[in-house]
Amino acid sequence: MISTAYTDIGKKQVNQDSLLVDEADTPDGPVLLAAVCDGMGGLSRGEYASCRMVEELDAWFKGTLPDVLKSGADMRAIRIGIENCISRVDRELEEVSELSGALGTTAACLLLYRGSYLIENVGDSRVYRVTDDGAYLLTHDQTVVQQEIDKGILTPKEAAKDPRRHILLQCIGAEGTACPAYGSGTYGPDDVFLLCSDGLRHALPDMQIGMVFSPALLRDEAAMRAASKSAVEYVKKRKEKDNISVILVRDTRAAEGETP
Repeated sequence: MISTAYTDIGKKQVNQDSLLVDEADTPDGPVLLAAVCDGMGGLSRGEYASCRMVEELDAWFKGTLPDVLKSGADMRAIRIGIENCISRVDRELEEVSELSGALGTTAACLLLYRGSYLIENVGDSRVYRVTDDGAYLLTHDQTVVQQEIDKGILTPKEAAKDPRRHILLQCIGAEGTACPAYGSGTYGPDDVFLLCSDGLRHALPDMQIGMVFSPALLRDEAAMRAASKSAVEYVKKRKEKDNISVILVRDTRAAEGETP
């Protein structure tokens, strides 16, 4: 598999986004875990929260997942493992919040294994699947404005300009009761996965995401890095003030026609 991770501080004093890309070989082919976590809580506190989530996922991937895969466990067992990581950090950050003030983080997690994908998401960081036909959002924002879109109160266009668009309904660390949204499926030989914090997609609509990160343009890591940097610079020129983070992942074995 090939992947790139790119992050920019934007107009903020501290970059509160934390990124993870872990890959390992198994007898059944490569397994990859990627995550974008967007911290909240002011300066280093948000940075701490997102970093703790990434650290927990990294420790699980390297310490526990190998035994899970050796046992022949299915995606359900892997899903439980990721959700347990989220629960542990959720409780930990809640305790820190009670002592010294609120902090928390979003988490958009993607695991690829044997031609299937698994997603766990808390908050409004996103995962897209980009094909030759365009970009498809695989996560569902856990926000006030998305809830009102679902109820028919707001249109997506209205929500994009709504001052409440940053208000989350779910956050790791807020109350110790984070409830991840789950998704799974299979992917095609030419698909690209994009993970991003909200700083990217505020100024980059889904149609443009499909064009900028088209699989036809992302044949190697150099092209992926160039596309990531170009997208971030475009968003900054459109006056986005938040941290901006991008992870791109592609299974080149699938692209070459092999079975993952």
